[in-house]
Amino acid sequence: MPEITLNKAEALYAQLRQEIGKRKPGERFFSVRGIMKRYAVSQSVVDRTLLLLRTEGLLTSTPGSGLFVSASGSEDGELSETRKEVLLLVPRWPSADIDELNEKAQAVNASDPEWCVRVDYFDYVHAIPHNFDSALRRSAGVVIRSASGNFQQADLNALSHYSTIRPTVLFGRSMEGLQIGCVGLDNYFAAGLAVHHLAIHGHRRIGLLISEPHTRGIRERVRGVLGAARLHGIQIDVIDCNVISGEVATAKTYNRFLEVLKAGLAFTALLGISGESIQGAINACHNRKVRIPEELSVVAIACERMTEIGSPPLNTVAADLSGQLEAALAMIGRMAATSRNHTPEEVYLQTGLIEHGSVLDISSNK
Repeated sequence: MPEITLNKAEALYAQLRQEIGKRKPGERFFSVRGIMKRYAVSQSVVDRTLLLLRTEGLLTSTPGSGLFVSASGSEDGELSETRKEVLLLVPRWPSADIDELNEKAQAVNASDPEWCVRVDYFDYVHAIPHNFDSALRRSAGVVIRSASGNFQQADLNALSHYSTIRPTVLFGRSMEGLQIGCVGLDNYFAAGLAVHHLAIHGHRRIGLLISEPHTRGIRERVRGVLGAARLHGIQIDVIDCNVISGEVATAKTYNRFLEVLKAGLAFTALLGISGESIQGAINACHNRKVRIPEELSVVAIACERMTEIGSPPLNTVAADLSGQLEAALAMIGRMAATSRNHTPEEVYLQTGLIEHGSVLDISSNK
């Protein structure tokens, strides 16, 4: 495949990075308007580029004062030779998952002596980003958070192509037959931990909320819940919101769970096996004045950043996206140190449960 010409944002990134290298840490940098005039680019291009440079820890901004060079820049405008840059590609949408990955990337860039994470965004019309060849060639490897679990042939082709350029790691999905690593949550373990948590608190009938498209990971969690429930002698009521890719999952979950509440609850606890969309069910509870946990206990398998700020905060089997990114960086390091014919790795984290008080102990109830 031929080399792709740098777009305006990529060209500006390279130019500003060189300028950063000419300055000392703490020195004032160009203003936004100054960059627009100097390089003849639009403000949107400048904003995207500066966001990337701040995420990488190369620039800092002070409200009312402007932009300043941080201590991460070096004399020649490149990162320290001891640090390896990894490209993290995430879909361009508002999400607690994306926020957590961004925060972890900033933490790595600020303190990790080995790695620098460059976050870039892609249009979620594609499950896998396309045409990031140039950016990838400037990096030690790439970590991808796909926009969907449904891959088309073009997505598979893009993954295969990236893996021929640099070590490539995908969040949450094994790609057999491709030279691609995988890092994710151990879905069976997470499901079993959630069921066990409810079982030891006396719950013997649980509503299982499926509020995302039926991807491989979601199906694994469902099977894990059903298997663990059989071991504990627990009855499961499946509440499938029939969400398909591209739909507003939270809104559809709200409407489906409102129907369940109107019909009357037969279970004492709700287990949500997906992320932010469980808030649709929580909003339905608020609408019907169902109190959590007094009338309904709730536990979720999700990004803990989202569930800890909810109303109410939910007991959560943590997806540990920060830990997944750490594992992905370590995997890229191992992949880069081996030959091109390396065997792709798969790492699935077994994380813990965070309690926020959304599960009521009814074990002593008659």
